[in-house]
Amino acid sequence: MFYKIKYFFRRIYHFFLLFVLFLFLIGIGSAIYDAYFGEKANNKTIKEAEPRHITKNTPIKSKSVKKITSPKTIKAREDFKKYLQSTKEKTVLDAMWSKSFNDSPIISVSVLDNGGSRDGFAEYICMTLKGDYSSAFGNEKKIYIVIKNIKDLSRLGENFCKK
Repeated sequence: MFYKIKYFFRRIYHFFLLFVLFLFLIGIGSAIYDAYFGEKANNKTIKEAEPRHITKNTPIKSKSVKKITSPKTIKAREDFKKYLQSTKEKTVLDAMWSKSFNDSPIISVSVLDNGGSRDGFAEYICMTLKGDYSSAFGNEKKIYIVIKNIKDLSRLGENFCKK
């Protein structure tokens, strides 16, 4: 008799687990469906594109004008990157140029963490950049120098290098 009661509760327990699993899968399924299709399935976000009539005096709604970097500036930046990665700079393990959200150039320099601030090293890189590689500035007024830890990419030092 005890065996039948135990078997009965085991069945109820398994049914309950399957029911919870079913509800969980339904929830994930609907989340995936909403993430993929969004509200397009209900035709709530689909809108007809209105034609825009452009005349001679229509203002352009561009907030930023993309700056064109000259080939001379690009070459100077690549030469500076190669200089940093060379054996002359023993503390530098990697260097990379990029652009920030407002299109000002950034050079990220990866080093090993020695436990201290690397703001002085960023200043040294700025002086080197101003001296031998001044054409890397191009039309820019400043270059942002970031010193990062090679292991976890945490920021160790920084400098706004002005022309």
